[in-house]
Parts: sequence; structure tokens; C-alpha cells
Amino acid sequence: MGGATFINVAAYGRGFLVVVDMTEYREKAKEFKDPRIKGTDPDRLEYWGQTEDDEWTADFPIGAQLLVNGKHIYAVRRTRDLVHLRELQPASGQR
Repeated sequence: MGGATFINVAAYGRGFLVVVDMTEYREKAKEFKDPRIKGTDPDRLEYWGQTEDDEWTADFPIGAQLLVNGKHIYAVRRTRDLVHLRELQPASGQR
């Protein structure tokens, strides 16, 4: 997928959640100092359903791990003393 790589895939509903590592795009933005690319963009969470109409994307925190529990989707990031858990919301009406 261009310069991005898949770092996690999980079953969700009738499709799959894919975490896309956007590091290469962030590095290129820094290298070329392209003002259109922020260079700090987060990784991306994509949902691929059974049809092209059943797809969505959301920002995913850099360095986090994907956790799926039923219909709930979480980004989990561990630091030395804490575990940060953030529930991610699919695009409106997409669950």
C-alpha cells in the first residue's frame, strides 16, 4: 500500500480492521518539508467490510496496539507506569 505497512489486522463485524503504519509518510514529510503534509499525522485504522460501501477510516494513535472487544474498538498504549486505553468510534452509522 504505497509506503505504508499493515501492523495489525483483526476481525470486526463482517469485515476486518487494519492498522496502517504511516511512518514512511511522516518521514518523507520531514525530509522534503512539504507544507501540505504535517509530518505528525497519526497512523490509520481502516475497516474493510464486505462491499466498498462498507468501509471507513479513523486516526489511530502512533505506537498503540489494537484491541477489539465485541463492538468496541480500543487503542492501547503502554508507558512505563500506565496503560492508556482510548475507545475509537467508527464513522457515524458504521458498526
